[in-house]
Amino acid sequence: LESRFTKNQILELYLNRVPFGFSVEGVVSASRYFFSQEIDQLSDSHFACLAVIPRRPASYNPIINPAICQSFALPLYEQYVIETQQEISQNDIEKRVEEATLSAKQFSWPFQMPHLIRLLSNNKMTSGIENINPYKIILSADSNLQQFAQFQLENTLSTASDSRIHNGAVVVLDVKTGEVLAWVGSQNWFDEAEGGQLDGVLVPNQMGSSMKPFLYALSLETKTHTITDVLPDIPMEFGSHNMYIPMNFNNRYNGPVLFRPSLASSLNVPSVMLLDEIGVESYLDTLFNLGFSSLKKGGLEADLGLALGAGEVTLLELTNGFSVFPRDGIYLSPSFIQGETGERHEVFSTDTARIICDILSDKAARVAGFGYSQSFQTSYPSIFKTGTANQYQNIVAVGGTPKYVVGVWMGNFSGSTVMGKTGSSLPATVARSILDFLTEKEGELPTPFTKPENWEKVPVCSVSGMAPSPLCSAVYEYVEKTEKAAFQKKVCTWHSKDENGKISITYPAQYQQWFRTAHKTGSLSYNSSSLSIISPSMESVFYLDPVASFQQRIPVEVIGGLDDTQPLQIFYDGEVYTEKGRPLEVNRPFVFSVPVEKGSHEITVVLGDETSRVTYLVE
Repeated sequence: LESRFTKNQILELYLNRVPFGFSVEGVVSASRYFFSQEIDQLSDSHFACLAVIPRRPASYNPIINPAICQSFALPLYEQYVIETQQEISQNDIEKRVEEATLSAKQFSWPFQMPHLIRLLSNNKMTSGIENINPYKIILSADSNLQQFAQFQLENTLSTASDSRIHNGAVVVLDVKTGEVLAWVGSQNWFDEAEGGQLDGVLVPNQMGSSMKPFLYALSLETKTHTITDVLPDIPMEFGSHNMYIPMNFNNRYNGPVLFRPSLASSLNVPSVMLLDEIGVESYLDTLFNLGFSSLKKGGLEADLGLALGAGEVTLLELTNGFSVFPRDGIYLSPSFIQGETGERHEVFSTDTARIICDILSDKAARVAGFGYSQSFQTSYPSIFKTGTANQYQNIVAVGGTPKYVVGVWMGNFSGSTVMGKTGSSLPATVARSILDFLTEKEGELPTPFTKPENWEKVPVCSVSGMAPSPLCSAVYEYVEKTEKAAFQKKVCTWHSKDENGKISITYPAQYQQWFRTAHKTGSLSYNSSSLSIISPSMESVFYLDPVASFQQRIPVEVIGGLDDTQPLQIFYDGEVYTEKGRPLEVNRPFVFSVPVEKGSHEITVVLGDETSRVTYLVE
C-alpha cells in the first residue's frame, strides 16, 4: 500500500471501508446509521463517538449504550481539544460529548414509491439514466402528493373489502411536461398475500370503457362521424363465426343518441359500431401512436372488443394516453427524472382534443349513463372517464384538469372478480380527491379547458341531430364554422304535427327492432332505407341443440323497402317459404322465424323491385 498510494489515499481507503458493525462500513454510512445525519452535519464530538465504535461495535454503539460510548469518547475529544489548542472548559467538553451520544438515532431509510424506485434501478424505462450521477437522481415526483395518493387509495380500499376489492394503483402526471408526480403500485408493498410488490401501474389489465375517448376522437379525426351525428344504440350483430352482440351495462338500448351523450354516458353499441366502421387495424395504429405498446400482444385478437376496452393495457399507458386531450392532441412520453424530456408528437388535431375534453367535462351529458354521480362533481373544470372489465376483474378511472391527469386502478392481482361495483364509483372518488388536493395546492381554480378554434355551437335537435324546427327540443352542439350554413339548411324531418296539433316523431327504418321492442310512442318510417335483412347476419353460425331442437327457431328481421303496395316474399334455400302448406305472409314490421336445420342455408326476401339475401350455417 505504501508503495502504491500516498498517505492521504490510504487514509481515504480506510475511512471509506472501516467496519462499524451492523453491516455498516465507512464513516459516511456510519454517520447516517448512528446519527441519522450526513457526515458534513456532524460536530467534532460526534466524530469522537464514531472513532470508538469500530473498537467494539456491540458495546460502544451510542444508540444502545450511550453511557459506555460517552466514557470512551470523552478522552479522545479531550485530546483533540488539546492538540487543536481550543479554549474549551472541561464542563463544556463533557457536555458536548454527552449531547453527541444522546443525539444518536438510528437512520430509517425513506420508503416512498418503492415500485418506481425498483423500476428506475432496473433501468428499464428511462433512457439516459445511466449517464446521470448514480449517487443523486432527482425524481419528478412530489413527496407530499405521493403520501396523499397512497393514503387515499388505502382509505378507499378499506371501505371496499366487502366487495372483494383488495388492491389498487395510482399514477399522477403533469400535463405540460409529462412528468410522473406520484406512483402508487399497490396498497401495501409488504402485503405478500395480495401481491404487494407487484406493480399495478405496469400490470396489463382490461380497462373497459375508459378506452372509448380514443375511439371517438379517431372518429372525429377521420371524419367518420361528426359531433352532431346520431349514433344508433339499438340491437346490432357484428361479425359472423365470432358473433359479437354488445349490450350496455344496464341491459337497455336508447335508440338514437347524439355523439356527445353516447361517449359521456359510455354506451357500448355505438362504440362497437364506430370501431366496425373505422377498422380494428386503423384503431390499433392510433393506439400504438398513443404509447399503448401492450396492445402489440393480443390487440388484434381482441377484435371489436377493443371498442369496449377488451385489450389489456397498463394504467400508465391509459393515463398518459388520456393526457393527450388536455394537451391539445400532443403525445408526450412519461418522464421520471426532473427535467427529463420525453418523446413528443401529434396524434389528434387541436380541435379534436378540445372537443373530447368538452364532452368529458359535460356533467349533463353523463346523466343517461351515470345519473348525477357525485364522483364526477368538482368545483373546477375537470374531465373523467371510467371503465369496468367485462368480467368485473378491474375497475378503473381516469380524471384530469388542464394541468394534471390521474389514473386509478382497483381490483385483485389474482384476477378474481369484484362484486357489485362499476367503474364510476370507488376509483373515480380517489381520482377526484387527488385532483382536489392538487387544485387546493395551486391556490387557485384551473383555467377552463380551451374551446375549439374552428367550431361553433349552434342549436341542434336533441333527437335527430339536425337543425331544429319549431317542433323540436334543442340543445347546443359544435359544428365546423365552414359547415354551419349547410348544416342550418338541413332542418329536422323527424318531428311533425298532425291535424290535431299533436307533435310526433318518425324514426328511420334502422330503428325498427328497437322501436318495436321498446314500445316507443311515435311512428317508424319503414320506407326510409332500402330493403335489408338485419338478423341473422351474413355468414352467421348457429348450433343445433340435440335435446331441444324441436323448440329452436332462427329469428329473422327485415327493415326498409320502398314498396308498401305488395307483400314481402320469402324464399328459403331457393324455394318459397311456407308454413302449414301456404306461403308465409308477413306484414310490417317484417319479423318471422325459420326452423333450425343442419347445413348451409339461404334466406332471400323480395319486396317490389328490391331483394335482400343472407346465408348462414347450422352445425
